[in-house]
Amino acid sequence: MNLRAVTLTDAGGKTIAHANVAEADGLFSGTADLSAMPADVLAVFDEFEQIVKDWFATARHPTTGRPYTEMAYQPMLELLAYLRANDFKTFIVSGSGIEFMRAFAEKVYGIPPEQVIGSSGKQQFEMRVGKPVIVKLAAGDFIDDKDGKPIAIQKVIGRRPIAAFGNSDGDLQMLQWTCAASRTRSRRSCRTVRRASKTLPVRSE
Repeated sequence: MNLRAVTLTDAGGKTIAHANVAEADGLFSGTADLSAMPADVLAVFDEFEQIVKDWFATARHPTTGRPYTEMAYQPMLELLAYLRANDFKTFIVSGSGIEFMRAFAEKVYGIPPEQVIGSSGKQQFEMRVGKPVIVKLAAGDFIDDKDGKPIAIQKVIGRRPIAAFGNSDGDLQMLQWTCAASRTRSRRSCRTVRRASKTLPVRSE
C-alpha cells in the first residue's frame, strides 16, 4: 500500500488538516491526521467537507492521471449495487477519518454519510457570529481499526453484519465477529476478501 500525503487548505491558504490517500490495487481511501493540528486551525464540519470535495475535484492519481473518484475497485461497486438491489443496507467501516470518508462515499460508493463508520476526533459546539457550529478539535476520540471495528459496528448499527469484506489486517476482528454470528453460515461467506473495500451489508427490515 502506498500513502500519498496531501495538505488540505481553505481558500486563504490556511491549513485545515493533513491527509493521506492510500493506493492499493486500485482502491483508495482517505485519512485525516487530526492529532498533529492545533485546535484553532481545524475547520467547522461544513467547511472541512467542502475542502475535501474541492480537493477530490482536482486531484489525480499519479500513475493513471484519472480522478481518485474514478479509481474505486469495480467489483466492489458491483457487489454493493447487487446487495442494495436485494434489500440489503450497506455500510463502510474504515480506519480512515470519518469526515474525510463521508465527503465522497455517497458519490463513489452510493453509501450515504449516516452509513459511514470511521475514526474520529473530538468535537465542540460553538456559537460563531450568532451561528451554531460544530468544530473539529485536535484531540483524537476513537480509532476505528482492528478490535475497534466490531465495537464501532455494535455502537453505531446495533446489529451484527450478515457479511463483511476487508482488504487489510485491520479488518480481521470485524471479519471474525461477523463470521461468529451463526454456525449455520457457509464457510464460503466467511472467507476474507482482501481486494475489496471495507464494506458490510446488513439486511433492511
